[in-house]
Amino acid sequence: MSYCRKEEKDYIIFTTTEELTSPSQIEKVSPDTEDIDGIITPEGDINWDCPCLNGMADGPCAETFKSAFTCFFYSEADPKGSDCIEQFKLFSQCTIESSDSSNLEHNKANDDVK
Repeated sequence: MSYCRKEEKDYIIFTTTEELTSPSQIEKVSPDTEDIDGIITPEGDINWDCPCLNGMADGPCAETFKSAFTCFFYSEADPKGSDCIEQFKLFSQCTIESSDSSNLEHNKANDDVK
């Protein structure tokens, strides 16, 4: 009979040879495709509403992000995405410029309060 115990940060699992050599009894359950919030839709497209993108597909750099991410997603280059460097440079520049303007606006708002 198998069992597991925790010692500090580690888990120690004890099992028998029989259990290790017999076929698994675990059944994989397919999730309902309507409940999937993944990056890829069931049709194989990019899900721009995926929470995993953390809002990158919206906002001031959305178009450059989408361009870079789409390029990487469909890239067949070796290594993958090596043909997307220019798109990622544009996205990076956009985020820097956006960050700079946000900081200017934030600083100006703070100056107005003083």
